[in-house]
Amino acid sequence: MKKAQITIFIVIGIVILLMIFLGFYVMERFSGGDDAQIEEITNLPEEIIPVKLFVDSCIKEVTVPGVYLLASNGGYIYYYDSFVRSANKPVAYHYNLGEDISPTKEFMEEELAFFIKNSLRLCVDGFASFNENIEYGDIEANVEIGESQVFIDVDYPITLTNAESKLKISKFKVNFPIRLGHILAIKEDVGILVSSNDWVDLNELTKYDVQVNMLPYDKSTIIYSIYDPQSDIDNAKFIFNFAVNLTGNTAPTLEFIPDFVLTRGSPFTYAVKANEYNENDKVIFSSSNPSIIINQETGVMSFTLNTLGEHETEVCVEDSFALKDCMIVRFLVE
Repeated sequence: MKKAQITIFIVIGIVILLMIFLGFYVMERFSGGDDAQIEEITNLPEEIIPVKLFVDSCIKEVTVPGVYLLASNGGYIYYYDSFVRSANKPVAYHYNLGEDISPTKEFMEEELAFFIKNSLRLCVDGFASFNENIEYGDIEANVEIGESQVFIDVDYPITLTNAESKLKISKFKVNFPIRLGHILAIKEDVGILVSSNDWVDLNELTKYDVQVNMLPYDKSTIIYSIYDPQSDIDNAKFIFNFAVNLTGNTAPTLEFIPDFVLTRGSPFTYAVKANEYNENDKVIFSSSNPSIIINQETGVMSFTLNTLGEHETEVCVEDSFALKDCMIVRFLVE
């Protein structure tokens, strides 16, 4: 066999190996890994495939922590108007005295989509890792929570310009094998059980294909955790938490308190605010740092710091049932 023929076979072999590698790489990066996604990659111009794979990997990188945070918080990421702070971690109330007040699936989808939109921009970082001339537009994300998967659709117009042409791409689809829809269905089933009884037979919680645990938080609140081993990603436990209020009393919650930069020796005043959902229930405020004074009744902090550096305190609000919410606040004195 001639040397040229051997070279041709070597080249063909390399091409075949590259195609096999690309196929496995795509299936690994896309949790769905179906034929349509592989075809979507292989039908793209060769020059823009690295950009496509890079954005897909960024979508995965930002979506996984986002959906884990959503589940840990009980169905929200940014804000929900009724929650309990468990071990300094917020968990949304889903049931209050038998009433379903849980976040809707549509609300969860919007929360996660907004998180992906904001985080993806940071992950891509203006395509600084690419030497090519790349222009890009605004990001729009859409999330659908399915029974066995979470579907992510991202519209992100990208143009790659080289000496010969302009290549454009805008549609990105990534699926994650997280059974969030299945978990939510079990959560609703547990909610019906909890809402219709003053007590729960623990044996009833063992009939599902997930682990349902209950943790009494205080005399009025129970936090339920649903752990689904089939939804774990990279060996990280996927747990959906939700809180249930049984007695009609909910803990007060502090409104967000920022950190502050102060001038040494200058008086400082700030009004801490809290939400109390129980009418006629009196709350008191406290500060763990005796130098950072807070009025117990009004929540107004008023003090002067004369020592340079960083100071911190734990600000708490507590009601007459001994239910409370706390937050660490830091002050930098210059």
